[in-house]
Parts: sequence; structure tokens; C-alpha cells
Amino acid sequence: MTIPTPDYDSGWFVLNQNETVNKTHNLGTYDLLVDVMVRYPGPHPPASDSYPPLFYQPYNRYLFQGWRLINENTIRVENWEARNFQYRVRIWKHPT
Repeated sequence: MTIPTPDYDSGWFVLNQNETVNKTHNLGTYDLLVDVMVRYPGPHPPASDSYPPLFYQPYNRYLFQGWRLINENTIRVENWEARNFQYRVRIWKHPT
């Protein structure tokens, strides 16, 4: 099985502590599958150098990171963690 190409891919970007970013995907719907990947870029990561997708819920307070859909075309990603992390947002439109 192969994973289809996402309708939106932000590429990797860094969020510093207490930083928030809005990413415009222009998909025009809330009917989406969202995958937010997180990895620690430093030489001594807390657990591993790449985390699996973490966001099964819109807010993951345990990891102090989260995301939410702002509107049908924008997603917000937030980092409340003390470390700087790299993020990548991939989104697929639900087939109709």
C-alpha cells in the first residue's frame, strides 16, 4: 500500500518556544485528513530524532503542541514546548 500524495504539504519548518504559525492550504473544506509530523532537530533529541505523527487529537497538551483549523483554507500550528521543533503539515481532502 502506498500513501497518496497529499493535497497540501508545508515542507519542514521550525517553530520556536511559544510560537504559532498559520499555514494557508487553500483546500476550501473542513472535510480533511490532517497529519502533523514533529521532529527534534538537535544532536541530542529527547527520545529520537524523528517522532511519528503525534496529533491524533487537535491538541496534544502532554507534548505542549497542537493544531487547529482556523477556517476552510488555513491551519494553525502551535508550540508551547521549551524546545524548538521542526514541523511538517500534510493534508488530504476527503474523497467525495
